[in-house]
Amino acid sequence: MASSDGGRTKPAAPLLNTRQRDLLRKSWQHSYSLGSDSVGARIFKKIFITEPAVARIFGLDRVDVKDLAFNRRFRLHAESFTKALVFIINNVQNREKISQVE
Repeated sequence: MASSDGGRTKPAAPLLNTRQRDLLRKSWQHSYSLGSDSVGARIFKKIFITEPAVARIFGLDRVDVKDLAFNRRFRLHAESFTKALVFIINNVQNREKISQVE
């Protein structure tokens, strides 16, 4: 998005600098190489272990952590989360594209 200053339009500042983008991509490639279907699942599982109350938001508060990988609702949330991460990382240099996602 661009901002206006007295009739002139300034381009939006990049979300990340070049070094940050490179680190993000390198980290993502490593995580994704461990299994694309498990990236979101690993993140969610860590969140649920650290903050068990968060599981309630997803309707998973009655599912034991060791059984999460077998729970359909958990897998669907993890898959959606992973897809969102892929989109953001692939478009991290495009602030307008990221901000248009609903």
